[in-house]
Amino acid sequence: MDNFVSTSTVARVMAKFDNLFNVNFRSIPKHLCFDEFKSTRDAKGAISFMYCDASNGKVVDILENRQLPFLRRYFSNYPKKA
Repeated sequence: MDNFVSTSTVARVMAKFDNLFNVNFRSIPKHLCFDEFKSTRDAKGAISFMYCDASNGKVVDILENRQLPFLRRYFSNYPKKA
């Protein structure tokens, strides 16, 4: 469906919100909620993974793969103290 929005406009709007989704790997919320969902065709895994802060419901990050080796590598970015 054509919504008469140029590619450059979409890219500009997405870039505007990019800083909202930068993950702070220095600390992690004390309580997490997480879920898996069907990915889009361009994602590497068939099922994606998202997690959020349970205290406020804010999404921390959305990952394109839910497989354990991928999640271990990802969460190893947090220091053990976190």
